[in-house]
Amino acid sequence: LINKDSNPSAAQPPQFCHMANYGKQPYFFMEVTLLTDTMISGLKYITHSLGGKMAVTNNAYSIGKGKKVINLERTRSVDMLENASSPSDVAERRIVSHQSVHSLEHVVRPIFCRDFEGENNLIDIPLDWNKLDSEVEKKGMEEVDIQMMRVQSLSEAGIAEVPTQYIQPPQNRPPVNDHLKLIDNNVPLIDVFGFEDSEHRDSVRKLIGDACSQWGAFHITNHGVPIELLDQVRSVGLSFFKDCPVEEKLKYACDPSSPASQGYGSKMLRPEAEAETSTVLDWRDYFDHHTLPLSRRDPSRWPHFPSNYRQVVAHYSDKLKMVAQKLLGLISESLGLPTSCIEDAVGEFYQNITISYYPACPQPHLTLGLQSHSDMGAITLLIQDHVGGLQLFKDSQWITVPPQSHAILVLLADQIEIITNGKYRSAQHRAITNSSSPRLSVATFHDPAKRVKISPALELISNSSPPKYREVYYGDYVSSWYTKGPEGKRNIDALINC
Repeated sequence: LINKDSNPSAAQPPQFCHMANYGKQPYFFMEVTLLTDTMISGLKYITHSLGGKMAVTNNAYSIGKGKKVINLERTRSVDMLENASSPSDVAERRIVSHQSVHSLEHVVRPIFCRDFEGENNLIDIPLDWNKLDSEVEKKGMEEVDIQMMRVQSLSEAGIAEVPTQYIQPPQNRPPVNDHLKLIDNNVPLIDVFGFEDSEHRDSVRKLIGDACSQWGAFHITNHGVPIELLDQVRSVGLSFFKDCPVEEKLKYACDPSSPASQGYGSKMLRPEAEAETSTVLDWRDYFDHHTLPLSRRDPSRWPHFPSNYRQVVAHYSDKLKMVAQKLLGLISESLGLPTSCIEDAVGEFYQNITISYYPACPQPHLTLGLQSHSDMGAITLLIQDHVGGLQLFKDSQWITVPPQSHAILVLLADQIEIITNGKYRSAQHRAITNSSSPRLSVATFHDPAKRVKISPALELISNSSPPKYREVYYGDYVSSWYTKGPEGKRNIDALINC
């Protein structure tokens, strides 16, 4: 730690270095030295992270090889000096970056990092180096982070510019002055009359068929899920992100090396996909819950704050399963198929509930909360808060989906497109950000088991309508999706028969 009031000429700054000999070459971390004078109030504490990077928390500097030093308190950034051999002045700040490699015998490690609890109370967080060493040994030369940076931390720190890894290429960016423009082409809103009204079933089936063929998405009302439950799941999700201390959130951190692992995180792709230069990060944090089948449901791995969190999510899971089953029945009937046809093809639901938190973004015209994609599974049921930001791609333009507090948005996913042989298309969608308000959504995914083989329904195949898609094991499809990344509908388009 360097006290912000210390005299840099007299104070000895801390030097951190951790080295280990794993594999064919030493796995080393650079020593980083910081000097600061009394004019800099931003440097409160620093935390050490593997791979030559510093994990960042509120009112701290982020230090990384080839990256930037960011003063989060004063929302200014300066380029970091690499391989500097003597003190230098950078942007009116005395910041010196000195990097050197020590011998393997010279290993200096911090025994704790320091974080804020509340406004001003500093707390020490012990670092388990034995655990970290075993992780490094297991992963070889891959980088292992003690504390992965969360988007919410960046946003709440008041940064003026988003880090480069969140900046979308120009062709993917939303219009500068058009973030929440509502195009007069509204997503269908269908009253399903509780799914049990035989008098209206024919008309509901017809409306759903039209929406599936034209949009791949539609809102439903009178769906049988209590409005109070919709409000509760939004409320507990928002409370976790806004009210739960960061150290509590990190207790539920998901495994960053495993895609779609349960827990609190920010990234969802495989490491090899994230390593690609073309991969851009989403401006989003999330909590993913494995909810069905019941053998996957382990509420002890979900937040206990607020106190009713686990109960609400479990209840919501059960209700949404029934809605998904009834919808697949109506979708099957709308194609002239037996009611159970699509559900039988999908098999037992593997359900995940993902609560996504999109913090306010200082440069929303450069970022996306969620990149353009279609969901990989069968059917997704989504609710959003009042802020809005979800967009559907239709007729070569992005259409903002207005929030409907009492409705559930139905999104057809890729396996439905395959089963229906392309008669119904999965919905390509994305989430945009804004500079003023955080946004929350709750997406409930209903997917096949990875061992299930998906192919076009035989009833929809004929000489005049040959199979449009190759059959695929769902597990292979998932692996491809997480390795290649989303990027629109390129994953399902890869299955089209030439």
